[in-house]
Amino acid sequence: MNLTWHIIKKDLVRLRLPVLLWAVVLAGQVYASHELISPLSLDLNLFFEMGMFFNLLVLVGLVVTYPLVATLVLDDPLSGTTMFWVTRPITGGRLLVAKVVVAFLLFGLLPLLVWLPWWLYCSFGWHDLLPAAGCVLGIQAITVILAFALAALVDQIGRFLLYSLLLGFAVLVALLYVASHTGISRELLQSRLLVTAGLLMLFSVGALVRQYSTRRLVSAAAVMLAGVVLSVAAAFWWPLNLAGYWADYRQPLAGAEQITGGIEWADMSSYKDSDGVEVETVVIHLRFTGGLDDINLAGGLADVELRWSDGTTIKKTRLKLSEFNGGDGPDGSDYGYGSGLSWLPLRRGLGLKDDEARYLHHWDPETNAKQAQLLVESRERAKKLGSHFHEPKDIEQLSAPLFVTVSLTPLQAERIKTDPPACSISARIGARKPEVMLEMPLQSGGKMASHGERLHILGMRKTHWFQSKGPARPDWISVTVATVTAPGYSNVSLYLVDRNHGSLGFLGSNAPVFTIPMAMNIACLPFGFQPPSLWREDKWVEVPGWQDTATLAAVTFRDVGGFDRDFHTDRLAVAKSARSETIK
Repeated sequence: MNLTWHIIKKDLVRLRLPVLLWAVVLAGQVYASHELISPLSLDLNLFFEMGMFFNLLVLVGLVVTYPLVATLVLDDPLSGTTMFWVTRPITGGRLLVAKVVVAFLLFGLLPLLVWLPWWLYCSFGWHDLLPAAGCVLGIQAITVILAFALAALVDQIGRFLLYSLLLGFAVLVALLYVASHTGISRELLQSRLLVTAGLLMLFSVGALVRQYSTRRLVSAAAVMLAGVVLSVAAAFWWPLNLAGYWADYRQPLAGAEQITGGIEWADMSSYKDSDGVEVETVVIHLRFTGGLDDINLAGGLADVELRWSDGTTIKKTRLKLSEFNGGDGPDGSDYGYGSGLSWLPLRRGLGLKDDEARYLHHWDPETNAKQAQLLVESRERAKKLGSHFHEPKDIEQLSAPLFVTVSLTPLQAERIKTDPPACSISARIGARKPEVMLEMPLQSGGKMASHGERLHILGMRKTHWFQSKGPARPDWISVTVATVTAPGYSNVSLYLVDRNHGSLGFLGSNAPVFTIPMAMNIACLPFGFQPPSLWREDKWVEVPGWQDTATLAAVTFRDVGGFDRDFHTDRLAVAKSARSETIK
């Protein structure tokens, strides 16, 4: 045991200077993160330039880590005939333990210590720190394990670099194929990357253990080579979408029996793929009611079958159920609550009363009357165009819309238009619950951090908004917000809350610009929205003093379970009427 600690101490002393330089690179990553949420990001060009600088520092850090690990291993090489450690009273297993301890201290623990002040600055709690640390360690592990295994199979740094180039070329070809291939879904691409990395790590560990335990170079190298071949093969041909299978294991949603719904309507659309081929689709819309006081539906997976009377059938499995943007606003649009969200759970999470104004104008009778007029005009325009009109729902009748898209051939699309088929859908639907992470005054320069979220309102200004028809509305308010979100959260949505009248409006979501290995999401979000407006004397006017009580709320949505439902309609009419079929 003393000899093991002696080797650990020796390696730490010998690597102290290069590791110190590597720590400076890590500190540069933290500095770049701070600059990404500073007022400099008001210029989005600077934001993206700083983001590229951060990515460069990450790459430099990994490039530096790789040969440092090889140096650590080759200081006591396993291959060849001149290894001095073989004459010492230490087994290969103990030597492996010594090297693993040093690798963890330098390339695992040190990065966590460097990042810890930043995570605390962003108000990460223990439940945020653990996944953040896992993200950093995961990225480091890929580099460290590969370098460790490869260095254990050679006896000098020259061969290590040569084999690294060959391995890097194989991995690069696989990654370029995965990144450029457009014929498969994003979820399947992610599954292939995960399986590729997993296989490479698994076989590298196997080769590493075998070499240290037996010193049989040929068999250890064969294990490593098999891992490389299987990893590259997985990148090209792995067939299963793992995310789809994971979704099957949602915990059952309590109270799901109260939720009812069915196929509401369908429409056709088409687009050209990257090869210029015309792709036809039928979009089938579902609507759910009941049991939505505390939850929001969050999409899911669906098996769809279209069947004609002559027996012709189209079957599609594991299609994505998505939240529908629109349908619940006062003018048929998604005016205030984001994709597919019921308003009541969010109001309760923000501490707003159920019977207060739902939207930013509902407290004013004159404005409500104008909105009702606009609603009638929108309905008439939809009838003239023959398109579906997203009829606003009664406030007392909470509902949630989802949709599934089915790809078709041109002949199939034409037949659906002229001869509507029967449609059966078997769906697995997930549910989320809103959780308010923080709420702060809507003022330029404001900063706040809480519950794994940091917001910085970089600036606010009025922007002229051109309107070609109807009475002009007040100028838009442009807001630029920088956000830091801990790992483990879904995209955080930002809401404008009017505390004076108890109403709120949806601004947008901070879809991540960067993710690991910084172990968080950082985004710079420019928002534009109309200020709360009233209808007065045939024109729109801004609500006086609305900014005095306006706040910006960051809300995340946590998964709380899922449920299964089957739907059927004997005739899938396309984009003509909104009619619901009863769940079978």
